[in-house]
Amino acid sequence: MERNSAGQPKKNRGWKIFRNILLTVVGIWLVILAILQIALTPGVLTSAANKVAAQMVDGDVAFRKVSASVFRHFPYVSVTFDSLSVTYPTDRFEAYGAGKDWYTRQGRGETCDTLMSFSRLSASLNLSSLIAGQINIPRIVLSKPRIYATAYNDSTATWNIFKFTGGTTDEKADTSSAGMPDMVIGRIRLTDRPRIIFNSIPDSTNLSLSMKRMVFFGR
Repeated sequence: MERNSAGQPKKNRGWKIFRNILLTVVGIWLVILAILQIALTPGVLTSAANKVAAQMVDGDVAFRKVSASVFRHFPYVSVTFDSLSVTYPTDRFEAYGAGKDWYTRQGRGETCDTLMSFSRLSASLNLSSLIAGQINIPRIVLSKPRIYATAYNDSTATWNIFKFTGGTTDEKADTSSAGMPDMVIGRIRLTDRPRIIFNSIPDSTNLSLSMKRMVFFGR
C-alpha cells in the first residue's frame, strides 16, 4: 500500500480527513440546533403566534401554552399548542340564521362561538423547506378536536374567518396578508374522540361525526 511522507497509508489518512470534516459539520449543526432551542422560549413563541394569528384570523385565537423542540422529532422542529381555540363573536352570523337549528347551535356560547378547539395541537415543521419558501408539515396531531363548521350561502361560511380562505364576513377587513406560501401536509391524526359538525345550508347537507380517532394520509 502506498504511504505518505509520515509513513501512514494514504487510504487511512483520507478516511481520517473525511471523518474529521464530518464530525466538524455535525458539531456545528448541533450547536446551531442548541442555539435555536434556547432561542425558542415560551415568550418568543407566544409573541410570534399571536402576531401570526392576528394576520391570518378574523377572530380570536387563544391558547394556554406554546412550546417547541428541535430534538423531539429531529430533523424537524416540533411545535405544540395546549388548549387552543378559535372563536368569533356570537352575533357574527345571526343575520344568516345562526342558532336557529341544532347544527348551527353547536359550539355557540354567550359571547362567542367556537369554530374549532383542541386540548393539544402538535405539528412538525421542515425548516429547510421553510427557508425555500414552502411550508412542509409532515405530521399534525390534533388531540380532542371539536370542529363546528357551517356554510350559510355560497360566499358566507364560518371558516371564512381564516383570511387565506379568500372570504371574510367584514367587508373592511384587511386582506393584504391573506396570501399563503405553498403548503405540503403529510399525516394528520385526530385523537381522543374527535367530534366534527358540518352544515351546508345551500346544499342541505348535514354531518355529525363522533369517533374514537381518525387518520388522514396524503399531500
